[in-house]
Amino acid sequence: MISVTVPSEERAKYRTRKGLLSMNVLGVCSPDMEFIYVLPGWEGSAHDVRVLRDAISRPNGLKVPKEEVDSDDDEGDQAEYIHTIVVSDPWTNFRNQMAQNMFNEWIATHNRR
Repeated sequence: MISVTVPSEERAKYRTRKGLLSMNVLGVCSPDMEFIYVLPGWEGSAHDVRVLRDAISRPNGLKVPKEEVDSDDDEGDQAEYIHTIVVSDPWTNFRNQMAQNMFNEWIATHNRR
């Protein structure tokens, strides 16, 4: 992300979860470390998946080479597009389980009354 200065009426869109004003920039490099695609301009609060989907869906957007796509994909011409990105984050799982445990404990203590 890149720090930016924006008009006050636009600040909410560009504010990150840490409270900074920033802009997302998608940059794709070749194996030779040369930029082959750059998409600037997405507000800082935009999720990475939204930025990636936008890059792929543009008429002259990001193209994923066929050799980079799993060969046993049966989607034919659609194989070059990414449909889902799954995030595996141990902290998220731990946090969700802790929240569920706290909720269950609260319910148990308040149902005794």
